[in-house]
Amino acid sequence: MLGLIYLLLCFGVGWAVCSCVFYDLSSHTCKTYDNRNINLSPYLLLIPAWFVTGVLAVTWPVYIVASLAAGTQSPLTVANAAVMPAALCFWAVTFYFKRIKNGTKVSLLCNDIKTVRGELILLGMVTLLAVVLMWSTFM
Repeated sequence: MLGLIYLLLCFGVGWAVCSCVFYDLSSHTCKTYDNRNINLSPYLLLIPAWFVTGVLAVTWPVYIVASLAAGTQSPLTVANAAVMPAALCFWAVTFYFKRIKNGTKVSLLCNDIKTVRGELILLGMVTLLAVVLMWSTFM
C-alpha cells in the first residue's frame, strides 16, 4: 500500500514539476513540429512524462537524505519520512495555485469519438498486459 502511495505521489510531483517548469507543455502535445493538429489526447504523452519526472524528483532527494542519514539504523525510513511529506506539500501547493485558484479544468479524452475508442482499447490492452505480468510474476 505504501508503494502505491509512493507511485501516486511520484505522478503528482511530476505533474507539479512539469506544470511549474513547462507551464505550456499540454499545448505542445496537441501539435506536430510543423503545426498540424494531433488527434490524440495530450495525456497519452503527458502521463509518462509526469511519471518519469516525478520518480526522478522524488527518488533523488530520498537517496540524498538517506546518504546523509547513513549513521542511523534505517536510513531509507528516515529519508522517506522526510521527503514524502515535503513532496506532498509541494504537490498540494501547486495543485491549489494551478487548479483551484486558476479554475482550469481537465479533460482526459480527446474530442474525436473514433480516437477515444482507440485510446480506450489501448488502455484496456495495457491494463490486461499489466495484470498478466503481475499475475505471472507474483504467482
